Amino acid sequence: MEIELLNASKLFNKAVALKDVSFSLSTGRLSLITGPNGAGKTTLFRIITKEYLPSKGDVKYGSGINSSEIAFSDENRDVFQYFSPKNYCRLWQLLYPRFDKNRFMDLIKSKNIPYSGDVSSFSKGRKTWLFNSLSISSNSKIVIMDEPFQHLDPVARDELRNIFKTETEKGRAIIVSTHEISEFDEITDDIVILCEGNLLYSGDKVKTFLTHRVIPGTDCEDDCQVIGPIVNEKLVVTEKNTGRTPILKEIVLGYLNGYQVNSDRI
Repeated sequence: MEIELLNASKLFNKAVALKDVSFSLSTGRLSLITGPNGAGKTTLFRIITKEYLPSKGDVKYGSGINSSEIAFSDENRDVFQYFSPKNYCRLWQLLYPRFDKNRFMDLIKSKNIPYSGDVSSFSKGRKTWLFNSLSISSNSKIVIMDEPFQHLDPVARDELRNIFKTETEKGRAIIVSTHEISEFDEITDDIVILCEGNLLYSGDKVKTFLTHRVIPGTDCEDDCQVIGPIVNEKLVVTEKNTGRTPILKEIVLGYLNGYQVNSDRI
């Protein structure tokens, strides 16, 4: 265990951004955190990075985890005026004592990103690659990336997938938030699904595939728990070898659709 949330909640005035969320994430694994806009993903990340304190509950960290061991690449890619990759490199060296400048230089050179260029003038894809490169080069034990594939071309996405595999094999915890679920089919180890601040599901991907099936929407199977509809089918939890194995996107859709159906009934 590297991070464990215990009934963590976050309120902003009376608005609930996160409600009684409990799960744990481990090193050497890629954890996919997904859900619709407003699900609470960004709030969750800011609690993990210690930018926010939970209003209720607790967050526990593994041995030796401090702020310099958690790198966070935000989806917004906001930049400092007139800052260059060189300036960002120096800043991250101050924040992360084990920052690997040579690794950073290799990563940005691979995309022809000028070391002394004005980042504010970069394309959206270049900005994404730059901040991904900073996070990877931080050598922190935990790397959090919000939409790391945003604006990247297919080649860059494939390269980043390979980087993720290499880094988790080294024992780092990679935590990714994305709406592009299919891009992470092969490399995801753990799944966390949020909606409206609620934790709908968390679990190991392999175990999830072994316990979940997709069956026709008209079927009424005994000894199964219906999770939610998927077009003309439905996602269920069962020990029976019925229907077919879902893909990762269908797991997410099943839980989100099921949550919406149950909310509409209230």
